[in-house]
Amino acid sequence: MRLFFDVFKNQTASYDFHGCNLSSLLDATQMAELIALDLAFSEDNDWISSQVKIRNTAGETLCTVPVLIAV
Repeated sequence: MRLFFDVFKNQTASYDFHGCNLSSLLDATQMAELIALDLAFSEDNDWISSQVKIRNTAGETLCTVPVLIAV
């Protein structure tokens, strides 16, 4: 299934226009967690408290993963 990983912070969105093919929602959730972890370690911490949203080709949000402070 083709899924998209958008990043939202406050009223700003960074949309994934390419997406990727994954075999399950579990794989997609793990990918979103990896994206959130990568964002949590950004040097300027601009992404802290943002969210990675997984959506399908219909635009429906399937899951949301928060970007938390890396410790």
